[in-house]
Amino acid sequence: MSALLPPEGFNTKFSVPTVELRPGLWWRLALRNRPKLLDWDGRPGETRFVSGEGGYEILYLASDKMTAFWEVFGGRLLPLVPEDRVLPPAVMAQRHWVAFDVPPVFGVFNATRISAVREVGGSNMSFHGDWSVSQTWGRALWHHPAAIDGILYRSDKNALPCVALFHRRHQKHLVIKAKSHGLLADDGAFLTALRRKGLFAAGPEPR
Repeated sequence: MSALLPPEGFNTKFSVPTVELRPGLWWRLALRNRPKLLDWDGRPGETRFVSGEGGYEILYLASDKMTAFWEVFGGRLLPLVPEDRVLPPAVMAQRHWVAFDVPPVFGVFNATRISAVREVGGSNMSFHGDWSVSQTWGRALWHHPAAIDGILYRSDKNALPCVALFHRRHQKHLVIKAKSHGLLADDGAFLTALRRKGLFAAGPEPR
């Protein structure tokens, strides 16, 4: 496993290349009971890029609504055959869509490109699969002197882009505009699209 982890001397021997995060709308299927739409997550060892030692916070966003859905419910539903993929109405009612309008000010490490991963001493599995590995990379990139704004990566549910933005003191995040776009339970068009693709078993018809 050591070949997957940040190399010795990572902070001093390796530079971290960045790309501009695509501006525009990014999505999150958020819990309704959270006090803020801009909901940073710093739970130690419980998310993809926050290590067990904690000490920093991340905002996880998906490139589209479909990816945001599977990021939340993929672990629960994807192991099942499509006919058994059902969410109780009470569970769907707990979540709402939040769209984040992200301006072109964030420089992120592009972990979707193997050339960039190799440039920092990683391998093709450094940011995929075992969360204990990706959490170690998250901590290393958080502490790197380059002070990058986050990590662009692929969802392990459908391989589409997601981003993990670091909560830095420079407060670039203050320019992100977040807006609720309604309940998952009321999004008949989205749930019908899931059914038509054979990915989901039940949901309301569009209103």
